[in-house]
Amino acid sequence: MDKISFLVVAILCSVVAFSQGNKSLDVVSYELPNGLSVYLNEDPNASVVLGAIAIKTGGKYDPADHTGTSHYLEHMMFKGTDEIGTIDYKAEKVYLDSIVMKYDELAATIDDARRKEIQKEINALSLKAGKYAIPNELDKLLDGMGATMVNAFTSDEVVAYFNAFPVGQMEKWMELYSHRFKHPVFRLFQSELETVFEEKNMYADEFTSNLMESFMSHFYKKHPYGTQTVIGKADHIKNPSLTTMQKMYDTYYVANNMALIMTGNFKVSDVKPMIDKYFGEWKRGDVPEYPKYEEKPFNGVESVEVALSPVKMGVLGYRTVPMGDKISYVISVIEKLMNNSSSTGYLDKLMNDRKLLAAMAINYEHLDHGGMMFLYVPKILGQKFEDAEALVKNEINRLRTEEIDKEWLESIKLEMIKDFQLEMEDPEMRAYKMGECFLSGKKWQEVLDYPKIIESITAENIKEVAEKFFGDNYLSYHSKMGFPKKDKLDKPGFDPIVPENAEVSSEYAKKFEEMPVKSMSPKFIKEGEAYIHKDITKGVDLYYSKFDQNDIFNMEIKLKTGLKNNPKYNQLASYLQYIGTSKYTNDELNKELQKYAASYSISADDNYFVVSIDGFNKFFKESVSLVLSLLTDAKADDSKLERIVEEDDMARKMERKSIDDVASALAQYGLYGENSKYLRRLSAKEVSKITSDDMMETLAEVKKNPFTVHYSGGLNIDDVAVIVKSMDFGQEKMDSEFPKILPTVEYAENTILFLNDPKALQSKIYFYIEGNVLDEKQMANQDAFNQYFGTGMSSIVFQEIREFRSMAYTAYAVSRNGLTKKDKSKFVAFIGTQSDKTIDAISVMTGLINEMPIKEKRMRGVKDYLMQSLLTSTPSERELTETVESWRTFGYKDDPRKLQYEVYKNLEFDNIVDFYKQNISGRPMLITIVGNKKKVDMKELAKYGKIVEVKQKTIMN
Repeated sequence: MDKISFLVVAILCSVVAFSQGNKSLDVVSYELPNGLSVYLNEDPNASVVLGAIAIKTGGKYDPADHTGTSHYLEHMMFKGTDEIGTIDYKAEKVYLDSIVMKYDELAATIDDARRKEIQKEINALSLKAGKYAIPNELDKLLDGMGATMVNAFTSDEVVAYFNAFPVGQMEKWMELYSHRFKHPVFRLFQSELETVFEEKNMYADEFTSNLMESFMSHFYKKHPYGTQTVIGKADHIKNPSLTTMQKMYDTYYVANNMALIMTGNFKVSDVKPMIDKYFGEWKRGDVPEYPKYEEKPFNGVESVEVALSPVKMGVLGYRTVPMGDKISYVISVIEKLMNNSSSTGYLDKLMNDRKLLAAMAINYEHLDHGGMMFLYVPKILGQKFEDAEALVKNEINRLRTEEIDKEWLESIKLEMIKDFQLEMEDPEMRAYKMGECFLSGKKWQEVLDYPKIIESITAENIKEVAEKFFGDNYLSYHSKMGFPKKDKLDKPGFDPIVPENAEVSSEYAKKFEEMPVKSMSPKFIKEGEAYIHKDITKGVDLYYSKFDQNDIFNMEIKLKTGLKNNPKYNQLASYLQYIGTSKYTNDELNKELQKYAASYSISADDNYFVVSIDGFNKFFKESVSLVLSLLTDAKADDSKLERIVEEDDMARKMERKSIDDVASALAQYGLYGENSKYLRRLSAKEVSKITSDDMMETLAEVKKNPFTVHYSGGLNIDDVAVIVKSMDFGQEKMDSEFPKILPTVEYAENTILFLNDPKALQSKIYFYIEGNVLDEKQMANQDAFNQYFGTGMSSIVFQEIREFRSMAYTAYAVSRNGLTKKDKSKFVAFIGTQSDKTIDAISVMTGLINEMPIKEKRMRGVKDYLMQSLLTSTPSERELTETVESWRTFGYKDDPRKLQYEVYKNLEFDNIVDFYKQNISGRPMLITIVGNKKKVDMKELAKYGKIVEVKQKTIMN
């Protein structure tokens, strides 16, 4: 047996042993008599429960003449029931039924004048129905339980609703989730319609969404995967049918088409009776069989040319197998043979050798069909699509025509096994995989058998699959530089639906809040128990956390210097990952690391230069030694410099066409002026002039800085400390200022920075106010202010901006602290809104900021949320020590949640008001806007501050 085969066998035995001994990977699955599928994952290591409801429905189930209905329905499922969200459902229903009929009439009406009349009639009915609605009551009930991650998503074939919560709230969660799906009521729909179109506008401004939609329409010519989209067509969003939505709910939201998925620190024996009690009463239904849409094989090379991207991009699309097919495991190995985290793949080599700017394989599985996309970016100067495509095609052909190196294949499989173990640490990923079992019919044991299945795949299997699927029949998709035509929706001009009962509680809510809960106390982090901190040598600290759920270690080496000190660190991080050492070339080094399934990354942020390593504990010494040789024995290589220049050029081109990136740059410029990260960085010209000498000098500079090492894994601390002690980089005394605090621009009056983007559908608007330096008690009050005013779906900002007025899909406001206790707090708010709503949105947001609404009845909900959230805020074992270091860097000597707990217990509404008055009210405000100037009344805008128009070249070098 050769070395690499021995390693794979050794690792596989270790993985199997850990899987059998790790009870956090066990899943109990069964069906209730009504057909509801239940998946329970008991994880004693978790500090929280993640609960979800999944439904086999989604975009592909939408009627062709009402696309987007499943997504609309997902939004409406947050509006309450016949008992939640209403003061009198019987009276409210009269108007809601009329609204349903009016929307059906609207959908059937073509005449524009009559359509406007109907919309006004709907608005009038909605205003009357709104007199009975209690907005966001479902969200308030979840907040009171300390729920976090409250959200939902719609894909082509599943809709899921989920949140995390403290285990002591288990019975309340089951009661609420059981009830919310039994009798949903689609109230406040007119405002939600506008919100969904804002979501569509947001995606329309992202080139990746347009590119993917276009590609799928050519890849799937018959199936709804390609003929329609989850978000829906613009005309269908403008003309929704509540009748169709109700039919979708009645058809698919039935017990035998749904699953309850839970993972967390509960006991299965405790929750099973609750599940029977609360979910056993859900009704079973007759779910229609989904039709088959046959997709013909591509006939040779089918070519498509579009102009949708900021740089040239190509995709080769091959038909493969649907989700759940056994061949998909072989295809997943093929994906890693093309590109992987060790950069040893066929496509990786094209990038390493600078033959292409970028290339990657993406395995894209659906339940009905599957596909593999090979995406590539030609070199910006001079390379034709045909030449770039030929390079990619040649690498794909190697799967069929060449023998695969056995040692390399075994390394790939070893890496995949390690990645699987890392995935299974994450409760969210386990929940996702349970959902996948529900969708595809896969058994949980097959999930756990993944390492054995991957290990069994041979070179012959790969060649056989490649010959079958990756031949000469495929879609050749070319996108030149360009932008799509965007759907536009004029501002409707309806009266906002501002319910009169926002501070009222329904009878259901009153009873719900009185339900008994299991009393629990927060668990605080203690040094010596949860982690160990050890001074190794002068300027070197070790943070150690025992992690024995599997045999994988993670190590972070954080040198205390960053981009604020030297902008060249960005280029150095890339350079080190492209070069080799005196002993190994870059390719050889990556292959050596891959033999041990070790992965690494090198990065720089504002304050740290970071080397991250993960691998198997039994190869800890070998893995770390190989990676650190890049710091101690790096060999300069001029040939790698051009790759850095080319990648920088591509990144800047894409950045300048991204409205989100431009909005971020404008905000940075407004806050920091010339100290903005978009101006502190090297210019394109400076990047082009970098030499290997520059890089080696910069590396020497980096290594002079003190550093901290974070280790989580199964080795004992003494063994780890020996390795850390050997990390002598020649560090010197630390800079007296760490982390480095950059000065901000001071504003004596309200100021608006405006950057015109004629192609933007949305305006991206940020609001900033500088606050005071806060003490620890004030920071706890800050948490209360944030929960009340601007974070979450029951906050003032969310309700006023999105729920009542449909000004935005995304809207928030939050007061944040800096990196240390000496740093001033900053109030930040954001709205992404349709361009012609810009003035209205700014008017509402500034009105809220200048005169915070006083709603004292919300204090109980705020306090309940903060107290309960402490039960779920314990960092995971992998994140623990870095969280502790960030606390210490900030200035805390102990777990800050201890003081928060004491302050939260005695919170009063006056604390929120005082925080607002001291840190936000009456202070100069900076507003930054990126949007289409033609759609904005600039004279009206001037009422909110002094306008300074800014060019893109001013804010981005």
